[in-house]
Amino acid sequence: YTREQLPQDWAMTQNNLAVALQYQGNRTDGKQRQVLLSESIKHSRLALEIRTEKYLPVHWKQSRNNLAKTLNSLAYDLIENPQRLKEARKMLLEAVEINPKEPAYRDSLGWAEYRLGNLQEAEKLLQQAFAGFPHPEIASHLIEVLWKRNKHSKAKQLLAKMLKEHPKDAMLLAVKKRLKIK
Repeated sequence: YTREQLPQDWAMTQNNLAVALQYQGNRTDGKQRQVLLSESIKHSRLALEIRTEKYLPVHWKQSRNNLAKTLNSLAYDLIENPQRLKEARKMLLEAVEINPKEPAYRDSLGWAEYRLGNLQEAEKLLQQAFAGFPHPEIASHLIEVLWKRNKHSKAKQLLAKMLKEHPKDAMLLAVKKRLKIK
């Protein structure tokens, strides 16, 4: 399909390619993962040039949701690289704008804010994420931020509660060890 001859079919192909690249990227490690996820973002954006809210609202929403998932996946990887932290934050802001109710995006953005030193904003975002999805990974991020903000009692309470529910969770055990919480 060409964009000029069959624009809707072309956009569908771009979206499908974006989904396939996202799927493969999420199952790959290292630099290749980032390459695949970046390509997925590129193809999602191409699909969205045709799949507009005005003319194709259902397809537009689907393509935007796919884009948000991929932005979150790539940005979460980039958070660990100090040189790309601001780039990751920008991606996560876009993901949250696309789907403000998705706890995973707020968790990632909260973690990016933490890594940037914006502890108050990090805590707010992580509290929102945890309220929407009380998962051990989100809890471990929130515990770390609470600890860093000298809210040790709250951090200990949350850790105890989560370890009671998930006694063998690796992330919770790691944060307990790293922060030396008894």
